[in-house]
Amino acid sequence: MISTVITSVRSVVKKLSILDLSLRYMQSFFGKVYFLIFFYRPKKIDSNFYLFESFQGKKINDSPLEIYLQLELDKGNVCFWVVDEELIKSSIVLEFAESHKNVVLVKHKSKEYYRAFALAKYWFINCRISHSIIKNCNQVLVQCWHGTPLKRLGNDIQINSHAQSSLSSIKHSYNIMGQQCDYFLSPSRYASACFETAFELDKAKILELGYPRNVPLLTGCFSREEIIERLGLDSRKKTILYAPTFRDDIFEAGFHTSLNELDTSRFVQEFSNDYNLLFRGHYYVRKTANSASAFTDVSSYMNINDLFWIADVLITDYSSLFIDFMVLDKPIILYPYDLGEYSRNVRGFYLDYEEVFSDLICHELDDVIRKLSSAEELQCFDYTKLKEHFCPYDDGMATKNLISHIISGK
Repeated sequence: MISTVITSVRSVVKKLSILDLSLRYMQSFFGKVYFLIFFYRPKKIDSNFYLFESFQGKKINDSPLEIYLQLELDKGNVCFWVVDEELIKSSIVLEFAESHKNVVLVKHKSKEYYRAFALAKYWFINCRISHSIIKNCNQVLVQCWHGTPLKRLGNDIQINSHAQSSLSSIKHSYNIMGQQCDYFLSPSRYASACFETAFELDKAKILELGYPRNVPLLTGCFSREEIIERLGLDSRKKTILYAPTFRDDIFEAGFHTSLNELDTSRFVQEFSNDYNLLFRGHYYVRKTANSASAFTDVSSYMNINDLFWIADVLITDYSSLFIDFMVLDKPIILYPYDLGEYSRNVRGFYLDYEEVFSDLICHELDDVIRKLSSAEELQCFDYTKLKEHFCPYDDGMATKNLISHIISGK
């Protein structure tokens, strides 16, 4: 009830762009005052303290995790990991902290969270952080981000479609992130150009090195059998992973809602006997509106690379995760069921989506089913040109090169 009321109020405020932006400025101002009074202690910044945050504490994964593992820090270092209220109770996270003695879990937006940001010398994050946080000049913020920009971001968004934020406040938020970071990690020249305008970034901050999160996919350090068993799947079947992005304008009771557009009796009857059917929603999404029992919901599963490894086919829409999946040279189907609406009224793109990815697109569910049913058509793909354009640095060296640049100063 309370979340519904808050959502309604925010929706009204969002429509009044000047009011929304003014409230964001006020919230940011008082948040910074709070941070300055209670947490900001420049003399206590410790070069042995590191902070990692993935998806606003919803996961311990992605590039921050790969960087943490490759840093090979010992007990003399303190590594703060940001986790949200749900994740901090997770047995997997507690086991992670127990097995890595230098890890300290801090709850997102708690006092410990702000204190950790005040003390840590190095910050490795893949999302936007609280506007209240003030970074000292002796601290280093590495923005790893979490994908290749296909849909427009920040200052480049031209459609005022977000359910709870005005276009002005979204741009304000991205500008703050662009100002805060010292380095912004990029997987390609294409992505760098998008980040530069979306965050109003200084070019000198961009490091075109590739994403550390893709390194394990290149080195192949996975066990299909273990992952299949962990998820309770049938090892005799192949696996389809359906992972659509969120829709800015689909919002319910305080949360983005996800739709499983493959959740149809025809699709399930056609493939459930031969495939494990997996559904993974975007990290913004807290609620799946229609997830069939034939689909295993893996939205909360920690490491998407595990899912990539066991998937025989990836189906998505406008999510750039398929760019990462291309590393494995396995079939990809893009199912943009609402392409016209999405491009005109929801977010829009940096590129001509239909032209660039024409060989991967199936506009109708019938086309998806036909392609999945045809072994010859499914295996007919060549990602060479796409890789050269979108992920030319996926050579297994991204993490080492980043650490060398940031920590060693080489």
